[in-house]
Amino acid sequence: MVYCPTEDTEDTCPICLEGIKPNHIIKQLSCNHNFHFCCFKKLVYNHGNMFIDCPLCRQMNTDTNYPLKDNYKKNILLMCNSGVTKVRCNHMTKKGSRCKLKSHIMNYGKCHIHNTDILPKDKYKLFCKYLYYILQTNYRWMSLIHLLDLGKKVIIHKLNKNDGLEKILHYLYLFLNKGLKDGPIHMNQIFRFYDFEEPSDSWIDYCLENKTII
Repeated sequence: MVYCPTEDTEDTCPICLEGIKPNHIIKQLSCNHNFHFCCFKKLVYNHGNMFIDCPLCRQMNTDTNYPLKDNYKKNILLMCNSGVTKVRCNHMTKKGSRCKLKSHIMNYGKCHIHNTDILPKDKYKLFCKYLYYILQTNYRWMSLIHLLDLGKKVIIHKLNKNDGLEKILHYLYLFLNKGLKDGPIHMNQIFRFYDFEEPSDSWIDYCLENKTII
Protein backbone atom coordinates (compact mmCIF):
# COMPACT_ATOMS: atom_id res chain seq x y z
CA MET A 1 0.00 0.00 0.00
CA VAL A 2 1.05 3.64 -0.47
CA TYR A 3 0.99 5.51 2.81
CA CYS A 4 -0.54 9.00 2.91
CA PRO A 5 0.16 10.79 6.21
CA THR A 6 -1.65 14.01 7.02
CA GLU A 7 0.09 17.29 6.20
CA ASP A 8 1.11 18.02 9.79
CA THR A 9 2.29 14.51 10.73
CA GLU A 10 4.94 12.15 9.46
CA ASP A 11 5.61 8.67 10.74
CA THR A 12 9.15 7.40 11.17
CA CYS A 13 10.14 3.94 9.99
CA PRO A 14 11.32 2.04 13.11
CA ILE A 15 13.96 0.18 11.08
CA CYS A 16 15.86 2.91 9.20
CA LEU A 17 14.61 5.79 11.40
CA GLU A 18 13.85 7.81 8.26
CA GLY A 19 10.54 9.57 7.71
CA ILE A 20 7.68 7.86 5.87
CA LYS A 21 6.57 10.27 3.17
CA PRO A 22 3.37 10.30 1.07
CA ASN A 23 5.06 8.75 -1.97
CA HIS A 24 6.74 5.92 -0.05
CA ILE A 25 5.58 2.33 -0.43
CA ILE A 26 5.02 0.89 3.00
CA LYS A 27 4.04 -2.31 4.72
CA GLN A 28 1.49 -2.08 7.49
CA LEU A 29 1.78 -5.11 9.74
CA SER A 30 -1.24 -6.80 11.28
CA CYS A 31 -0.49 -4.85 14.49
CA ASN A 32 -0.94 -1.61 12.44
CA HIS A 33 2.69 -0.46 12.70
CA ASN A 34 4.09 0.98 9.47
CA PHE A 35 7.47 0.31 7.85
CA HIS A 36 9.08 1.17 4.56
CA PHE A 37 8.47 -1.88 2.39
CA CYS A 38 12.19 -2.22 1.63
CA CYS A 39 12.88 -2.30 5.39
CA PHE A 40 10.12 -4.87 5.90
CA LYS A 41 11.67 -6.99 3.14
CA LYS A 42 15.01 -7.05 4.97
CA LEU A 43 13.25 -8.34 8.07
CA VAL A 44 11.52 -11.03 5.99
CA TYR A 45 14.78 -12.16 4.41
CA ASN A 46 16.60 -12.27 7.75
CA HIS A 47 13.72 -14.08 9.47
CA GLY A 48 13.05 -16.49 6.61
CA ASN A 49 9.36 -15.72 6.03
CA MET A 50 6.73 -12.98 6.30
CA PHE A 51 5.54 -13.95 9.79
CA ILE A 52 8.03 -11.65 11.48
CA ASP A 53 7.71 -10.28 14.99
CA CYS A 54 7.05 -6.54 14.92
CA PRO A 55 10.19 -4.73 16.17
CA LEU A 56 7.97 -2.33 18.13
CA CYS A 57 5.35 -4.47 19.87
CA ARG A 58 6.74 -8.00 19.24
CA GLN A 59 3.40 -9.24 17.89
CA MET A 60 3.72 -11.72 15.04
CA ASN A 61 2.73 -10.27 11.70
CA THR A 62 -0.06 -12.19 9.96
CA ASP A 63 -0.66 -9.78 7.06
CA THR A 64 0.86 -11.23 3.88
CA ASN A 65 -0.95 -9.04 1.34
CA TYR A 66 0.81 -7.48 -1.63
CA PRO A 67 1.93 -3.87 -1.11
CA LEU A 68 0.39 -2.65 -4.41
CA LYS A 69 -3.04 -3.74 -5.57
CA ASP A 70 -3.18 -5.37 -9.03
CA ASN A 71 0.35 -4.31 -10.04
CA TYR A 72 1.95 -7.73 -10.05
CA LYS A 73 5.13 -6.65 -11.82
CA LYS A 74 5.95 -4.06 -9.18
CA ASN A 75 4.96 -6.43 -6.38
CA ILE A 76 7.51 -8.92 -7.68
CA LEU A 77 10.21 -6.28 -8.14
CA LEU A 78 9.59 -4.90 -4.66
CA MET A 79 10.26 -8.28 -3.10
CA CYS A 80 13.17 -9.01 -5.46
CA ASN A 81 16.07 -6.78 -6.53
CA SER A 82 16.20 -3.49 -4.63
CA GLY A 83 13.00 -1.69 -5.57
CA VAL A 84 10.38 -1.16 -8.23
CA THR A 85 12.83 -0.58 -11.09
CA LYS A 86 14.81 -3.25 -12.90
CA VAL A 87 18.59 -3.28 -12.62
CA ARG A 88 21.17 -3.43 -15.37
CA CYS A 89 22.01 -6.81 -16.90
CA ASN A 90 25.05 -8.37 -15.22
CA HIS A 91 26.26 -10.22 -18.33
CA MET A 92 29.76 -9.36 -19.50
CA THR A 93 30.28 -9.12 -23.27
CA LYS A 94 33.18 -10.66 -25.17
CA LYS A 95 34.86 -7.25 -25.12
CA GLY A 96 34.80 -7.24 -21.33
CA SER A 97 32.11 -4.57 -20.94
CA ARG A 98 28.82 -4.97 -19.13
CA CYS A 99 25.58 -5.31 -21.10
CA LYS A 100 23.64 -2.04 -21.24
CA LEU A 101 20.16 -3.61 -21.25
CA LYS A 102 17.96 -3.96 -18.18
CA SER A 103 17.65 -7.30 -16.42
CA HIS A 104 14.38 -9.20 -16.66
CA ILE A 105 12.25 -10.25 -13.69
CA MET A 106 13.68 -13.33 -11.92
CA ASN A 107 16.18 -13.89 -14.73
CA TYR A 108 19.43 -14.28 -12.77
CA GLY A 109 20.19 -10.58 -13.20
CA LYS A 110 20.28 -10.95 -17.00
CA CYS A 111 18.36 -9.31 -19.83
CA HIS A 112 16.01 -11.15 -22.20
CA ILE A 113 18.87 -11.63 -24.69
CA HIS A 114 21.49 -13.15 -22.39
CA ASN A 115 18.95 -15.49 -20.82
CA THR A 116 15.97 -16.15 -23.08
CA ASP A 117 13.96 -18.38 -20.73
CA ILE A 118 11.99 -15.45 -19.32
CA LEU A 119 8.74 -15.13 -17.40
CA PRO A 120 5.98 -13.87 -19.77
CA LYS A 121 4.05 -10.77 -18.74
CA ASP A 122 0.74 -12.62 -18.77
CA LYS A 123 2.09 -14.92 -16.03
CA TYR A 124 3.31 -12.20 -13.65
CA LYS A 125 0.14 -12.54 -11.59
CA LEU A 126 0.62 -16.26 -11.03
CA PHE A 127 4.30 -15.92 -10.16
CA CYS A 128 3.52 -13.05 -7.79
CA LYS A 129 1.06 -15.28 -5.91
CA TYR A 130 3.63 -18.06 -5.79
CA LEU A 131 6.39 -15.72 -4.58
CA TYR A 132 4.34 -14.38 -1.68
CA TYR A 133 3.14 -17.91 -0.87
CA ILE A 134 6.69 -19.28 -0.68
CA LEU A 135 7.68 -16.39 1.58
CA GLN A 136 5.10 -17.64 4.08
CA THR A 137 6.84 -20.99 4.43
CA ASN A 138 9.66 -21.84 6.81
CA TYR A 139 12.24 -23.17 4.36
CA ARG A 140 15.95 -22.44 4.60
CA TRP A 141 17.09 -19.60 2.33
CA MET A 142 18.87 -22.07 0.02
CA SER A 143 15.69 -24.12 -0.43
CA LEU A 144 13.59 -21.00 -0.86
CA ILE A 145 15.81 -19.79 -3.73
CA HIS A 146 15.56 -23.16 -5.47
CA LEU A 147 11.78 -23.26 -5.02
CA LEU A 148 11.32 -19.80 -6.50
CA ASP A 149 13.40 -20.69 -9.54
CA LEU A 150 11.55 -23.98 -9.90
CA GLY A 151 8.16 -22.27 -9.67
CA LYS A 152 9.18 -19.80 -12.35
CA LYS A 153 10.19 -22.61 -14.71
CA VAL A 154 7.03 -24.61 -14.03
CA ILE A 155 4.97 -21.50 -14.82
CA ILE A 156 6.92 -20.84 -18.03
CA HIS A 157 6.97 -24.40 -19.39
CA LYS A 158 4.04 -26.27 -17.84
CA LEU A 159 1.22 -23.82 -17.17
CA ASN A 160 -1.01 -21.36 -18.96
CA LYS A 161 -2.07 -17.97 -17.64
CA ASN A 162 -5.38 -19.32 -16.33
CA ASP A 163 -3.80 -21.97 -14.10
CA GLY A 164 -3.67 -21.36 -10.36
CA LEU A 165 -1.16 -21.76 -7.55
CA GLU A 166 -2.32 -25.32 -6.89
CA LYS A 167 -1.03 -26.36 -10.31
CA ILE A 168 2.52 -25.30 -9.42
CA LEU A 169 2.28 -27.23 -6.15
CA HIS A 170 1.01 -30.26 -8.07
CA TYR A 171 4.33 -30.50 -9.93
CA LEU A 172 6.29 -30.03 -6.71
CA TYR A 173 4.37 -32.70 -4.80
CA LEU A 174 4.47 -35.06 -7.77
CA PHE A 175 8.26 -34.96 -7.69
CA LEU A 176 8.45 -35.22 -3.91
CA ASN A 177 6.36 -38.41 -3.90
CA LYS A 178 8.38 -39.88 -6.75
CA GLY A 179 11.65 -38.89 -5.07
CA LEU A 180 10.70 -40.32 -1.68
CA LYS A 181 10.21 -43.73 -3.28
CA ASP A 182 13.71 -43.60 -4.74
CA GLY A 183 15.48 -42.60 -1.51
CA PRO A 184 16.86 -39.28 -0.17
CA ILE A 185 16.21 -36.32 -2.44
CA HIS A 186 18.06 -33.10 -3.18
CA MET A 187 16.68 -29.87 -4.62
CA ASN A 188 18.71 -30.11 -7.84
CA GLN A 189 17.04 -33.43 -8.66
CA ILE A 190 13.70 -31.75 -9.28
CA PHE A 191 15.15 -29.71 -12.16
CA ARG A 192 16.51 -32.88 -13.79
CA PHE A 193 13.19 -34.64 -13.17
CA TYR A 194 11.38 -32.07 -15.36
CA ASP A 195 14.32 -31.52 -17.71
CA PHE A 196 14.73 -27.91 -16.56
CA GLU A 197 18.08 -26.14 -16.62
CA GLU A 198 19.51 -26.05 -13.11
CA PRO A 199 20.21 -22.63 -11.56
CA SER A 200 23.90 -21.73 -11.66
CA ASP A 201 26.06 -21.90 -8.55
CA SER A 202 27.07 -18.26 -9.09
CA TRP A 203 23.44 -17.10 -8.98
CA ILE A 204 22.70 -19.16 -5.87
CA ASP A 205 25.86 -17.87 -4.15
CA TYR A 206 24.93 -14.28 -5.01
CA CYS A 207 21.42 -14.64 -3.58
CA LEU A 208 22.77 -16.33 -0.45
CA GLU A 209 25.53 -13.82 0.20
CA ASN A 210 23.39 -10.74 -0.47
CA LYS A 211 20.11 -12.08 0.95
CA THR A 212 18.27 -11.05 -2.19
CA ILE A 213 16.64 -12.52 -5.29
CA ILE A 214 17.45 -11.40 -8.84
